[in-house]
Amino acid sequence: MIDAALSQTTRCRIDLSSVNGMDNPFAQKRHSGRIPVFTFHWRNDPRKDEQWYEKECLKIDNPVIVAQELDLNYQASVEGILIPAEWVQAAIDAHIKLGFLTTGAKRLGFDVADEGDDSNALTFVHGSVVTDCQQWSKGDVISSANRVKNYAEEVHADEIIYDSIGVGAGVKAHLRRTCHITATGFNAGGAVFKPDAKYVAGKTNKDMFANIKAQAWWASETVFLIPGGVSCIWKNIRMTNVSSINLPMAC
Repeated sequence: MIDAALSQTTRCRIDLSSVNGMDNPFAQKRHSGRIPVFTFHWRNDPRKDEQWYEKECLKIDNPVIVAQELDLNYQASVEGILIPAEWVQAAIDAHIKLGFLTTGAKRLGFDVADEGDDSNALTFVHGSVVTDCQQWSKGDVISSANRVKNYAEEVHADEIIYDSIGVGAGVKAHLRRTCHITATGFNAGGAVFKPDAKYVAGKTNKDMFANIKAQAWWASETVFLIPGGVSCIWKNIRMTNVSSINLPMAC
């Protein structure tokens, strides 16, 4: 509404804002590459140093506000984030930092999209190390399923796990007809895995989670937690519970 109102009002416009995530017009324009950007960081102020920053962090005592007002971090300056951006950054090459090899099952995750604005996504995981991510929008469900099948055969994947809700329902029959690799559907609204298993003292999995989607997201948060806190080589860690990202570029 504001952009529309100002579109013919002036030819000179300056947008000013602190950081507040990516889902807003300011952030989208700032990262569009279409307009000049000037950033004034606290480090550009000669009166401020690391000691000042540390004192401000203690005084504010809120990581979201620190990310927003001091760090200018668009990914971390939003409430309710399950996996903080710094944990993801810490997970990059965590298997090298923690000294464990890339071994284990090779799995592909396939998020299916229909034609339109939505995008398909593919992630390749070897053991607990993410080695490739791809995203594309062109093509229908069948052509996307074929792309995943060909990729899975190329990397010798052991399993393809796909989103089986909605348009993903058509993937199952196609992959089972054309691909020898095991294809497993993931129903986000499905029942909790091992519902009666102990989660924490006095609570089972079914006490903690409403469905498999919530459980899977929380499991993802847990495997990013260890790399997110790594400051040295940790010993006696069960490496299957540690996530590492090894990509040529961010996906």
